[in-house]
Amino acid sequence: MKHFLTASVLLFVTFLSSPSNSQITRVEVDWDIRTFEPDEVAVAPQISLIMANRANLDSDFAEFRINPEYEGSIGGIKIDTWRGPQELDESAYVSRPPLNQQNDRLQFTTVAEVDGDSTVYRMKDWTSNQWGNISDSEFQACRTTGNGRIQFSINLTMSESEIEYGHNMVNQIFVKEIRYYIGNNLAKRNRTGYYLYRDGQSIVEPETDQEIIDEYIAY
Repeated sequence: MKHFLTASVLLFVTFLSSPSNSQITRVEVDWDIRTFEPDEVAVAPQISLIMANRANLDSDFAEFRINPEYEGSIGGIKIDTWRGPQELDESAYVSRPPLNQQNDRLQFTTVAEVDGDSTVYRMKDWTSNQWGNISDSEFQACRTTGNGRIQFSINLTMSESEIEYGHNMVNQIFVKEIRYYIGNNLAKRNRTGYYLYRDGQSIVEPETDQEIIDEYIAY
């Protein structure tokens, strides 16, 4: 993980209603990752995507790791949970061989949702050329402490997510859409489009005051 670097964004938000911060109970983020030429032997690239239920990493949050190395396993998808700098025991792993297909396209959704007094993190709708379609049932949900609401910040997600290894093997990391729910009802859809990496380059420019306002206007 990296810390407190801000990604460039262009904002356009579609409001279906005006939900307050205390009402949002689920957030879904659609990702689109495109690789150049992964290195199967080096297990690269390795990508870390951060999602928190608050606008900081002082409390519990989740790290979605694509193609990681850990405890003798390589490749696949791993969800780790953290409380500040401390890694928690709650984790999940989907086994797949290391990425090796040129110009692959990885599309999936990360989810944070309220479940009682907990926040549950999971993945769904995975599709890629090499790994194909991964059933939602393969993705075990990870549970952390919560406060009954999801205070998601896209700026935090973009500033803390990164390519941990193999930067030159990724063409694009892009957030296509963010959806905010109150219960099972869609309350807001953000189709802005956020690049973390584009054309193999990290996109890092200071956010504007208007971007900050737009991000929190629903709260």
